[in-house]
Amino acid sequence: MVGMTAGSMVSSVIRDQSPFDPVKENRRSIGVAAGLALLTLATFASAAGRGPESAIKKFHEAVKENDVAALAQVTLQPPDDPDVQRLAGVVRQLLSIEPHVELGKVQSIRTDAVVDVTYNRGRFGRQTVRFVLSQKKQVWQVDARETLDLYRRPFGL
Repeated sequence: MVGMTAGSMVSSVIRDQSPFDPVKENRRSIGVAAGLALLTLATFASAAGRGPESAIKKFHEAVKENDVAALAQVTLQPPDDPDVQRLAGVVRQLLSIEPHVELGKVQSIRTDAVVDVTYNRGRFGRQTVRFVLSQKKQVWQVDARETLDLYRRPFGL
């Protein structure tokens, strides 16, 4: 390339390159997009059963099924703790009216979370209970004591 001018070097480089192929570029873009989509889905799938919402669902299932072993896994206090028994009773009563539960706003800060759970109470309207959760050893658990404290506040108890 000694003795070549800048213009001839540019034209030499351009001639040596293969022509732009839009089909190849589209295939490459689709491949990259598909790879990113799979990565995103895998990330969400792996986290799906581990968040505070999952603990709330497991808590409700344990209450519905009267499953003491499952309740022990999803509550901070032991299942025979009076606060766990009271909270389970409140939830059981709300579920007896209408078994449909909606999870609402989730506020999470490090190892603490608050999840709004709304129950349809038929002709009595809807009622939201704010559940407090703590994460211990990467497992979210319902804090029955704190949840009941929040539940009682509007009643002045």
